[in-house]
Amino acid sequence: RAQAHRGRGVVVAASGIAGVTGVAMLAFPYKSTNLMGGTASTLPPPLDGFARGFENWRSNQRPATLQILAVNSLVLVMWRVPALQGIMYRNFTTSVAAVASGRVHTLMTSVFSHKEFWHFALNMFALTSFGPVLVDIMGNEQFMKFYLGSGFLSSIVGIAVPFAHWVVRKQPTILAVPSLGASGAIFALLATWTQVFPHERLMIVFLPFYSVEAQQVFPAIVGFDTLGCLYGFIGNSFLNHGAHLGGMACGYLMYHEYLRKHNRKIQRWERRGRGRHY
Repeated sequence: RAQAHRGRGVVVAASGIAGVTGVAMLAFPYKSTNLMGGTASTLPPPLDGFARGFENWRSNQRPATLQILAVNSLVLVMWRVPALQGIMYRNFTTSVAAVASGRVHTLMTSVFSHKEFWHFALNMFALTSFGPVLVDIMGNEQFMKFYLGSGFLSSIVGIAVPFAHWVVRKQPTILAVPSLGASGAIFALLATWTQVFPHERLMIVFLPFYSVEAQQVFPAIVGFDTLGCLYGFIGNSFLNHGAHLGGMACGYLMYHEYLRKHNRKIQRWERRGRGRHY
């Protein structure tokens, strides 16, 4: 979330410039797909490769991830319309001032809002990487509730932290800094994923020779964003670290307080030595 002022296999992590603080990740498809129905393609090689790659990506998506992607895409297009700029800022960004003025709906609408394409691309890249396997675990309806609930709660934390900064620094502009993006909800997905598959290896894009276990990513991101929240008491940050921490907390609690106790798939995996013991 930015402020404007398993699948088995390798996972690629991109350093979080832009709204995804520690990590935008891509898991290679965890299901093999017989592309093109097993027949030879008549497309030129470059187009054939693109078509196969797209089909592989599409076949690994689920209704929930595609629906979320579609809504975010629509809002991104709306940001490109000059005549809508005022409406977008008022209704698709959130802040302490916005909520205090009665625009409580922005706590939810801002979760689907990306003004810049790279911000949109990083968050949707992570959604379509981590989302499908979590949909398979939770089911489409529960996944949607988890995503929306995490996004809403992370927005609340995302304005509570700047309010705390304002209490200390007494700078009125802090209350009006607009925040937008899906990062809070995305970090919830990431947190749950790291708890379900703690031993999956993550390979950092800019350091392809170095990889870490997923269970190491969680404390690293929490530590980074905690430092970011503390820095806000003396300076300004481009990222909404509070929203990221809120999302991570939601994802952690989803696994430990719900999935492990009530999700039969997780319970079966753990009995068979999979999941957290994979």
